[in-house]
Amino acid sequence: MRFIHTSDWHLGKVLREQSLLEDQKDMLEKLIGMIEKEKPDAVVIAGDLYDQSVPSAEAIKLLDQTLHQMVVTLKTPVLAIVGNHDSAERVRFGNRLMKQVGYHVTGSLEEAFEPVVLKDQHGPVHLFLIPYLTPGHIRDYFEMEKTPSYAEAYQKIMEVIQQKRDPAVRSVLVTHAFVTPGGIKMEGTSESERPLPSVGGAEQVPAEIFDGFHYVALGHLHREMKVGKETLRYSGSPLKYSISEEGHQKGVTLVEMDEAGQVSVSKMPIEPRRDLRTVEGGFQELLQHEKSEDYVFLQLQDLEPVPDAMERIRTVYPNALHLGRKHDRETGEIIGEAEAIGQKHPLQIITDFYEQVQGEKPDPLSQRIVEEVLESLIREEREEIL
Repeated sequence: MRFIHTSDWHLGKVLREQSLLEDQKDMLEKLIGMIEKEKPDAVVIAGDLYDQSVPSAEAIKLLDQTLHQMVVTLKTPVLAIVGNHDSAERVRFGNRLMKQVGYHVTGSLEEAFEPVVLKDQHGPVHLFLIPYLTPGHIRDYFEMEKTPSYAEAYQKIMEVIQQKRDPAVRSVLVTHAFVTPGGIKMEGTSESERPLPSVGGAEQVPAEIFDGFHYVALGHLHREMKVGKETLRYSGSPLKYSISEEGHQKGVTLVEMDEAGQVSVSKMPIEPRRDLRTVEGGFQELLQHEKSEDYVFLQLQDLEPVPDAMERIRTVYPNALHLGRKHDRETGEIIGEAEAIGQKHPLQIITDFYEQVQGEKPDPLSQRIVEEVLESLIREEREEIL
């Protein structure tokens, strides 16, 4: 059995007011080219087909065109689950009809408990598709007294599935969750991964819960990686969706399973239409760069203000998404959460902001001027109150 594992397409994604739909169309065309070449037995999508629960008409059209090419034209079954960005009702529309042509999409627990059965020359393979569900959904379905954590919710689901799973048959599990070894707390891999609503902050699911399956196809985290072992993996998103992902190599995963259920995986990179990256330098230096269509976050090294900087930079980088100063990134930890800022004296806030922008503390003269202005403002405020 050979199948392509992918996830987190986020169709309709808008990054800093820039639609990525054309980039996503290009990515999907390249994925379809891989399917034509590799001729897999199936494509598995581990959630987040769309970026929003109410996707745009253009995003819906793109998904429709892609599935038609995969399922109808190339006759490749597609198995998908609902992710936390998706609406189960919208993604599953026409589900019964689409199953007849080879598109299986799961958005409820009832569907998750019955495997999709695919066959190769060695016999059947059972694929259990567990969509994204909140602990509240699990509580209501099983009529539990208290809302469980994600780990407890998955434990309950897996008790049912393990009863239905035939150990003599090769099996694959597909789900959309934050899975970690032992359920330990770990940071996510991307700013664009929406946190899962959790109980007491416990959104991690222990990887050991899925023991017994020959392969576990995960979605939610945008970095391609294994979780403890090679057969429990995130495929990662096929495109970069935030600047925190600029170091990721994007693509899909090809999974090959033999007669005994032994699995080998290989990464299939996808070259993006435009890269997403950070560019640093002085303003005049940046203007001398070769013109690039990439999506860039620019970090200026200049200390002095630059008039009309973004407008001028876009003559070289027309798809520039952000223009800041290098010091913003290096000293960003100075300014904390809003609550912490509110506890500081106004003079301290201004001093911190100056240091964040300029990369150094204000000189004594600047400090004295700020103090005098603040004192004047405070006196005026008191006089108005009196």
